[in-house]
Amino acid sequence: MTRGWLLTRLDLRDDTTVAEIPVGARPFPVTVGEGGIWVKNEQDSTVSRIDPKTNQVVAAIPAEDGHNLWLLGIAGTVRLINPLRYRGPRGND
Repeated sequence: MTRGWLLTRLDLRDDTTVAEIPVGARPFPVTVGEGGIWVKNEQDSTVSRIDPKTNQVVAAIPAEDGHNLWLLGIAGTVRLINPLRYRGPRGND
């Protein structure tokens, strides 16, 4: 759940708040993978990586505006693909 510029982490067993984590402006969407919680901060064009063990932001990655697709990669990397500009190996995919 997100509220304001905070990511709220909940314990679903008893619906209590575990942590409120400060992130960038307008945090949405949120995903989990590669050992982190990832939050796209729409208004300030960043992606926050949160360590789920400490509930702390460990990286703020600059992100472009526009129609972009974010992919989680090997070893916690994030890759940005703009599908409007992407060309496959044959140049027309």
